[in-house]
Amino acid sequence: MNLYILSGLVLFMNFFFGSSFAQLSSPIISKPAPWIKAIEFDPKAKPAAGQEESFYYLVIDEQENIREEARYFHVAYKILSTEGVQSMSDISVDFDPVYQKLHLHQARIHRGNEVINQLSHPIKTIQREQSMDRYLYDGSLTAIIHLADVRVGDIIEYSYTTTGYNPAFEGHFATKINFTYGVPYEFLHRRLVAPVERHLSFLQHKTDISVQVTEHKTEKEYTWTQKRKSALINENNTPSWFDANEYITVTDFASWGEVAKWAAKQFEISDRDLQQLRTELNRQLKQDDPDAFILNAIRFVQDDIRYLGFEHGLNSHKPHAPLKVLQQRFGDCKDKSLLLCALLRSEGIEAWPVLVNTVRGKVLDKALPSAHAFDHCVVQIKAEGRSVYYVDPTLSQQGGSLFNMPFPQYSFGLVVEPQTRDLTELPTVATGSITEDQQFAMTNLEGEAFLQISTTYTGSPADDMRRHFLNNTLETIQKNYTSYYGNLYPDIEVVSPIEVKDNRRMNSFNVTETYRIPTFWKPTDNPDNYYAELYPQTISSYFSFQKASRTTPYALSHPVSFRHVVQVKFPEEWTVQPERKVIESDFYEYNYMVYYDDRTLTLERN
Repeated sequence: MNLYILSGLVLFMNFFFGSSFAQLSSPIISKPAPWIKAIEFDPKAKPAAGQEESFYYLVIDEQENIREEARYFHVAYKILSTEGVQSMSDISVDFDPVYQKLHLHQARIHRGNEVINQLSHPIKTIQREQSMDRYLYDGSLTAIIHLADVRVGDIIEYSYTTTGYNPAFEGHFATKINFTYGVPYEFLHRRLVAPVERHLSFLQHKTDISVQVTEHKTEKEYTWTQKRKSALINENNTPSWFDANEYITVTDFASWGEVAKWAAKQFEISDRDLQQLRTELNRQLKQDDPDAFILNAIRFVQDDIRYLGFEHGLNSHKPHAPLKVLQQRFGDCKDKSLLLCALLRSEGIEAWPVLVNTVRGKVLDKALPSAHAFDHCVVQIKAEGRSVYYVDPTLSQQGGSLFNMPFPQYSFGLVVEPQTRDLTELPTVATGSITEDQQFAMTNLEGEAFLQISTTYTGSPADDMRRHFLNNTLETIQKNYTSYYGNLYPDIEVVSPIEVKDNRRMNSFNVTETYRIPTFWKPTDNPDNYYAELYPQTISSYFSFQKASRTTPYALSHPVSFRHVVQVKFPEEWTVQPERKVIESDFYEYNYMVYYDDRTLTLERN
C-alpha cells in the first residue's frame, strides 16, 4: 500500500494505477484547466514572532475535481535565509506514470517587480523508489526542476495538476484534507469539486473549521480556508495511534461492508489456482492432522516466500495471483496473505484476508469507511469446530503452535469475506516475556569478577531474537553485546563465546554470555573502601520518561513482561537488609526486591 510525498511540503495522498508508462512518463507543460480557481497570495506577509524559519509559505492551495480525476496543487513561499536557499531551491513532484499524467503550469521566481520564468530549464525525471528500504517498489517517478539564481528575499511560486485515478478503486473516492503542517503558513485554500449526485461523508479531526458549499447544476463545490497557522510541533514518544494534526477525511463509501465488497473483488482466487496449488504444493505440506497442515502452510508462507513487493498498477491494492507468488517465491503482505488463504482453501479450510492498519489500528473504528484506511494485510483462519485464529504471514521465523502463535496489536481489521458488514475487533495473542539473569562471582572483594548473563525470551521476543541471530553473525552480535556492557564496565572481556538455545516449537530462545571484569571493584577516596556498580541497563530502557509537562499521551512499550535478576556471590558473609517496593498504576506494575542468603545478594526487578 502506497504513500506519496509531494513537493517541499509534506502532503500525503494515495493514488493507484492503469494505462501506458511510455505515454505518461514525461511531464506536460500546460495552462491550468478551466475548472481551477486562481488564488492570489500576499507577497508582504511575514511569519508571526517565534515562527520564523528559513522560508515561509505564503499560500498553500490545493483543489481536486472528482469528475475530471484531477488534483491541482499551487504553492508560494518566501526565502528568508541562505539555509532556505539551500533547502528550497529545487521543485520536486511525485507522480505515478502507470495511471497519472503530470501537467506543470508554472515555476517562477518573484524578485521585487520582476518575475523570472523557470520552466525553461530542463525538467529531470527520476525513479527514486523511496520505500525500497522496506522491500517495496511502486514505480513512481519524481519530476525535478533545479531553480537557477535563487536569492534571499525571493518568492518561489509553482503549480501543477496530476490527472488520473487508480482504476483499482473502481470509481470510489476518498481523501484527507490537512490544515496543519510542520511549518507555518500565511494562507491555506482547499477546494473539492464533486458531481452533485455523488454522496460524500465528512469527518473532522481536531478542527472546527467551517466549509463553504456552493451548488451548481451538475457540480457541488466544498471550500475551506485557513489564515496564519502556526507550525504543528509534535511531542516525543506519542503513541502511533495518536494524531495531533487537524484534518478532515472524505469518503463516498457508505459502510465498511461496502469497502469489504470492493476488497473482495481484489482478493478473488481462481479455481484454477486452487487446483494447481493442491497439485504442486500440498503434497509437501500435507499432514493427517489438519492443525499440522495449517501450521506447515503458515511456516511455508512466512519463511519460504520472501517479503518483496512490486506494487505497480492495480497491484498497489490488488494482490498478484497465488500461483505467480508461489513461482516467484516473493510477495508483499497482500500477496503472502492471499497465497496462505489459497493453500488452506485448497484443503477445505476456511481462510480470509484481513485488512489492518499497523499505525492507527487502535482508533480505526472511529474512522470513516474507506479503502485508504489500511496499510497491511493478515489472515483469519477458521479451523472446523474450533476457534478463529489470526496470522501475520509477513512475520518470519515465528515459533509456537497454532494455538499460541503471537499476533500483533492491530486492534481492528476488515475481514475480506462476503458476510462482512463492519470492522472486526482482533485479539492480541500474549506477546511473551523476557527474563534476564545476571550472576556475578568473585574470589575477593578488591579486584575482578566473572559475569554470566542468561536471557530467556518467549513469544514475540523469541521471534525477534530468532530473526536477529539469523540475520547477523555471532561475531557481530558478540561485539555489540560486549560494547553494550562496556558502557558500565569499560575493561570487560569475553571469557567464552555466546551460546544459543532455540526451541521453536515451545517458542523459547535463550542466550548465554560469559565475561570477566578485571576491575569490578574500584577504590574510593578511603583506601580501605571499595565499591562496585550494579545497574539494570536493559530494564531501564523501557522507562525513559520525560519529566516536562505535556499535552499528548506518552507511549510505553506495551505489553511488556520483563524480569531482571542480579545475583552477586561474595567470598565472605555480608549483612544485607531485605527490601521490597511495589509501584502500581493503571498502565504498569513494577516490583523491586532485595534479599540475601548464603553469601548471595539478589536484586530482582519485574
